[in-house]
Amino acid sequence: MAAIEISKTDASEANMLRNQLEAKHKNPIIRDRFHMICLLYKGFRRGECAYILGLRPNTITKYVRLYNDGGLYLLRRLNYKKPVSKLMEHKEQICEAINNILPDCVSAIREWIRQELGIERSLQRVRIFIKELGFRYRKTTPFPGGELSEEWLKGQEVFKTETLFPLLRKVACGSADLLFLDSAHFVQGKFERFL
Repeated sequence: MAAIEISKTDASEANMLRNQLEAKHKNPIIRDRFHMICLLYKGFRRGECAYILGLRPNTITKYVRLYNDGGLYLLRRLNYKKPVSKLMEHKEQICEAINNILPDCVSAIREWIRQELGIERSLQRVRIFIKELGFRYRKTTPFPGGELSEEWLKGQEVFKTETLFPLLRKVACGSADLLFLDSAHFVQGKFERFL
């Protein structure tokens, strides 16, 4: 079992950092490491620390070794190996394809990857990978066809004067009822039976 010598400054710094991490909801592993330092400094044994923190004793021993090797600096670091996507091997090919075919959606890119590279990935994985490559979503225009045309604006004026305003006059007189409907947003939950 590795021996541990904790200085008063390390213990107070660990306590301060642990409190800061709790306030900011940071990684619980680092928070537990600093809490362990505080507990060991106060005289708790490793088994007691493991019980208090809800960890295994072997984990406490591993944290003690980290502290002995590099102090609080090593306890702050998480050295997990991040898996590398198979798609990364074909990064240039995918970038070139996206620039050439200018896909409308992520599913089109996913389909190209499946057909050309033979790699199956979920839409979410493809979306994340594309963002990692530096591509961003395109902003769409609010109306079909892009820009507002004079013809469309004239059509709206005709609709208002010949259809909408006469109906609104009937509503004002009480001879008709008016319902506002939004075809793009569906109402759910307790309002599902109301228009």
